[in-house]
Amino acid sequence: MIRRILCLRLLEPHPSPQTHPSKQHPSGHNPSYSTDENNRESLLSLLAEFCTRYTPHIYFDSHSPSDTLFLDLTHVPHLINDEKSFVIHLLAECYRQGFHPVVIAITETASAGWAFTHFASLETNRHLSRGWIIPPGKMRCWLHSLPVEALRGKEEWHATCHELGCHTIGDVLRLPLSEWEERFGKDFGLRIQQLLGEREEILPPYHPLPKFEYSVCLEYPTTSADVIDGHISALLHILRNDLLKKGQGALELVITFFCDDAKPLSITITLIHPTVNAEKLYGLFQLHKEQLRLPGPVTQISMAVTCTASLEWGQSTLFHRSATSSSREWAELLERLAARLGKERVSEAILEPDHAPEHVTRWRSCFDRRRKQKSTFLSFAILSGARPWRLLNKPVLIEVVMGIPSGHPYRFFYRGAYKEIVRFWGPERIETGWWRGDTILRDYYRVETAAGEHYWIYRCLYTGQWYLHGIF
Repeated sequence: MIRRILCLRLLEPHPSPQTHPSKQHPSGHNPSYSTDENNRESLLSLLAEFCTRYTPHIYFDSHSPSDTLFLDLTHVPHLINDEKSFVIHLLAECYRQGFHPVVIAITETASAGWAFTHFASLETNRHLSRGWIIPPGKMRCWLHSLPVEALRGKEEWHATCHELGCHTIGDVLRLPLSEWEERFGKDFGLRIQQLLGEREEILPPYHPLPKFEYSVCLEYPTTSADVIDGHISALLHILRNDLLKKGQGALELVITFFCDDAKPLSITITLIHPTVNAEKLYGLFQLHKEQLRLPGPVTQISMAVTCTASLEWGQSTLFHRSATSSSREWAELLERLAARLGKERVSEAILEPDHAPEHVTRWRSCFDRRRKQKSTFLSFAILSGARPWRLLNKPVLIEVVMGIPSGHPYRFFYRGAYKEIVRFWGPERIETGWWRGDTILRDYYRVETAAGEHYWIYRCLYTGQWYLHGIF
């Protein structure tokens, strides 16, 4: 039996489905969203889960970081009558699910598939998906024109090959394998043999995560809160037992209500730490239920965990509260606020390394999965000069009286009255670089008025106008 391996590569910028691949966008396909290096692993896992509909034999790339999956099609020829039609179908499905652009290559080995998806005419347009099908028995001929970099290995291998005048894989294959092994060692020969299918290449397999999905059909449609709560509680306890068996905790739980002659209504419970606590999940459901308006009697209730993580185990203390305990209480508060207000309204301010005061902070969701990473942001302690507690969203244009045109301010007009300045600190010059586009050049002053009020004002050096930016 001729082995057929499909290599599926996600091109940069990597797309990221906004939702689970099984949830389609109403328009017929999910839009793509750029993602960073931190999402690469989770994105490949989503893509692997989507590809399980075609074959159970799915493998990850053994080299890290990776943007590639391998599907073994050898044992499913009855499902794939025509490879060309299958490639076209897979490209369309990847686009519809939000995974694009992608490159597909069907070859006889995983290394050859990687070589074609990474080095076969990708410089033309990296925003278009494409596919390659290498006919059985023709792989060696097709590999001849690829650069030596398509033979994965150490960079010094490639550099030495170029020095020796071997710029393509065809140049390398013209020389005896024993000569290459004598120069580079057995590893180089192993790579060539794996590329040509003469040696087996071991790849890490994809193990699908267990699906935690439950559903109950009601014998009679009901609007009774007690009946609905009873079914929710029963499903949560079943979920708890199944999660414990797998050592997993729920991070996102979707509960869907099916009603007569109406669209299904769903609520999403989002957590910061993975949990199997059925009582906690039930309490969060009750907070969501306060805003739930069912369009009719409920005929079916379904429950699905759409995001899981390994359970976090820790040793409790006997006599004093640990920092972990305080962190847990804080996380539970955020989860309850998200259940009542919506997780998009529960955010935290993050300091940015920017000199412009209006750009020194940004808002990030408290439920962002990347928030656990080590922060590289600045702290207020290292910012030069004092900063006001209240920073206006938009600086207010004010009239200022100065001793001389370029001197310090004596009084300014604000809210219908002149305010005499008795003391001031400054100026502190703040300037942004040309790469920001709209450059900033300002002289800031902290001023104290006769009434004991402290303000933060600045003069724009481009226009000469004065603005009030903050209040202490």
